[in-house]
Amino acid sequence: MAEKSFIYQVPDARAAATAIRELDPMYQGKLVGLAVFARGFKDNPEEFFVFANLESPTADDASMVVGVLESHGRMADLTFDMLFQGNPRPHFVASGLGEQILASIRAYYPNADPGPEKPI
Repeated sequence: MAEKSFIYQVPDARAAATAIRELDPMYQGKLVGLAVFARGFKDNPEEFFVFANLESPTADDASMVVGVLESHGRMADLTFDMLFQGNPRPHFVASGLGEQILASIRAYYPNADPGPEKPI
């Protein structure tokens, strides 16, 4: 079974939270990895990335993930290794189930995720 990974850069924590909120319910059983990373130096703006990993995706599965991610950002010209071994390294990492990631985003970036009742 082949896995397919996607890393997209999004403009901010709010866009990352929205992408996670949209991706999490889409693929029960196929979505085997979901995460948000932020990196940056004190004097530079933070860069935010959303990572999604699907197990044995069909072309339609991959297209739906790309559609969600493209609606919030652009494909990153980075591999997972480059993201963690590059400079700067991430200072914020949240992975797991969607609600776990959203709870971490809310704790670190309090205004980033107003919740499902309020459109972002």
